[in-house]
Amino acid sequence: MRKITIFNTWVTSENTGDRIIMDACQEIIHEVFNDSIYVEVPTHTKMSMHSHNLMQESSLGIVCGTNLLKPNMLIRRLWKIGLLDTLFIKDAVLLGVGWQSYSKVTSLFSRVLWRRVLSEKYIHAVRDEYTKEKLLEIGIKNVVNTACPTMWKLTKDHCKNIPQNKAEDVVVTLTDYNKNLSADNLMLDILSKNYKRVYLWPQSYGDILYLDELNLPENLQVISPNLESFNKILEKDVDFVGTRLHAGIRAMQKMKRTIIIGIDNRAIEKEKFGLKVLKREDINRLHEVINQSFETEIFLPFDEIDKWKSQFKTTLKNNEKHLLFRVKDSIKGFLKGIIGSAKAEKVGK
Repeated sequence: MRKITIFNTWVTSENTGDRIIMDACQEIIHEVFNDSIYVEVPTHTKMSMHSHNLMQESSLGIVCGTNLLKPNMLIRRLWKIGLLDTLFIKDAVLLGVGWQSYSKVTSLFSRVLWRRVLSEKYIHAVRDEYTKEKLLEIGIKNVVNTACPTMWKLTKDHCKNIPQNKAEDVVVTLTDYNKNLSADNLMLDILSKNYKRVYLWPQSYGDILYLDELNLPENLQVISPNLESFNKILEKDVDFVGTRLHAGIRAMQKMKRTIIIGIDNRAIEKEKFGLKVLKREDINRLHEVINQSFETEIFLPFDEIDKWKSQFKTTLKNNEKHLLFRVKDSIKGFLKGIIGSAKAEKVGK
């Protein structure tokens, strides 16, 4: 019997998109580790001594989804870990995690942190090719691009059931931390003229506040800002159009015709897997795209997904060493990470 630590990216998050990601990750974890005991540790708050103990007693930790990786972990990090935590985290394995934004340089601190935290023993699954390239740059070679875990069930058979033509109504999302009043107002105006009813789903509290800055059409109805309400709307004959990537993927999971309005690197990278993406700077083309007939076809890297899953078939054994010796090994690994990161940086110059 194994104990698995799940690094939960939804607990304490105000972004319901993190819950959509966690739903998919937990389903995958239950499939791969169905004979294990799970303990969950939040990523959005600092690790406690109890969390350290849970990690030390676990066979490994699964880091779930979202854009936790970034080039400078000293500023506004989503995963609240520091160098002290690296003494206790062992064999943390990525499951569909992404790089926060396009960046040129990864700081030495971040290089040391990621090389120390991320397992050398197991293969990491990242959600796009850019994230894979950034990890390779800092010397983490055991990584495959599996796409986002939320997409793993968007198979050819599943996508055949997604309509090709425009629905009667539409559900739309906005993004409060990436505003563009002119583009967002134009999007709402185009939707109101092309659909009978427009449902707007706020994915976060900030999205609700953003509505006060916009010109809302008369046929627009704001629905409750929780996942249950969103799921219920997706039972209707609706399309999805919006800037929230994972809300769009949830719509596809519910077999709804989906157009993602691309506002950042995540949508651009997901387009490579076949998602229908319209960049926000081209929002004036939305009327044309809405009224086109198009087939939904997602290209999933099944070999990489199977490679990540199958690596855990070998029985894992808990490390029975005394805590003192585990910490001693952690310090050795920490120093090894610093040396390796410095070498990788020197080679990269």
